[in-house]
Amino acid sequence: MEKKFFDKESKEQFKVMLFLLIIICILFTLCYLLSSKSDNKVANSSANTSSETVSAVSDSNSKFESKNTSKAEASKPKVQPAPKLDGTQQAIKLDNNDVHKGSLILVNKAYPSYVDGEDAVSLYDYKTNTYTVADTNVMINKSIVDTTNKMFDDFYSIYGESDLYIACAYRSYATQEGLYQDELNSDPEAGVNLVAPPGYSDHQTGYVFDVDHYNATEKNGIAFDGTGNDEWFLNNCANYGFIVRYPEDKVDITGYYYEPWHYRYVGIPHAIYMKQNNLCLEEYLDKIKNNTKDNPLTVSAEDGTTWSMWYEKAYEDGDVTQIAIPKDCDYEISGNNVDGFIITVKSK
Repeated sequence: MEKKFFDKESKEQFKVMLFLLIIICILFTLCYLLSSKSDNKVANSSANTSSETVSAVSDSNSKFESKNTSKAEASKPKVQPAPKLDGTQQAIKLDNNDVHKGSLILVNKAYPSYVDGEDAVSLYDYKTNTYTVADTNVMINKSIVDTTNKMFDDFYSIYGESDLYIACAYRSYATQEGLYQDELNSDPEAGVNLVAPPGYSDHQTGYVFDVDHYNATEKNGIAFDGTGNDEWFLNNCANYGFIVRYPEDKVDITGYYYEPWHYRYVGIPHAIYMKQNNLCLEEYLDKIKNNTKDNPLTVSAEDGTTWSMWYEKAYEDGDVTQIAIPKDCDYEISGNNVDGFIITVKSK
């Protein structure tokens, strides 16, 4: 009998096993393919995320740099375009905050003082022997000590009187507040025309002093009324750069009663012009606004010295004003405490 390797039943079992093996291979292949696709998605997703992260960081840095640049630009002062210059001129930059500084600042009931005794020194330490001061606390701006001394020295050389004394000069806000309240309590109606409110006092500038007479026997003050020998100060103070701040005929403009004892430094050429044209400080600062560097006011002193003066409006669209002045000249610049600068050029 011939030997058979597979009987019928074995063949059937073999077919089943082969079919299962094929199914398993197919499933394995499918699983492998699906797994590879998933890995690719993860890799792509990771790559995209990394790219987006880099992009986001880059965008963030760009925005940060832009923001910092904007802040830096905002912090830079805005400077007025330079003026046109000819060969004889130079450009000067002025900080607009300096509108509130200088010997020509207007301080009255409408405009407060933004300075508080700037560069003030004790006059007791610098005065000459031709006058006295109330005490060591009498202080004025250091720049006007010499001209103050000269004015009193010249008065003494003419009249030989040494009983003049400076009763007060610079006053702090606190001191002025006390005086103002005392005056209002004493006479509310007259007080507002006698004593300035705190912060609005000319004394706070440091460019002011009140002069009086001193009675050594009685040890008290005698009013300086601008008559007799005192009139010399009214007539000659301009030659030293001073004005009577509250003239008798300007009460309606200054807002204060006549004070022949109250002297304010504004500079020699300005004081001379005001004296010659009967102007108080308010009127003068209004008038000079009509004068430019091409059409300045001109003033000459007794010694022949000549000055040119004009107004420059502060740059409204920025922080720094640029102006043109002659080269190689002596000049001074003061704010008016309102909206601009007064330029003073001394001729050679």
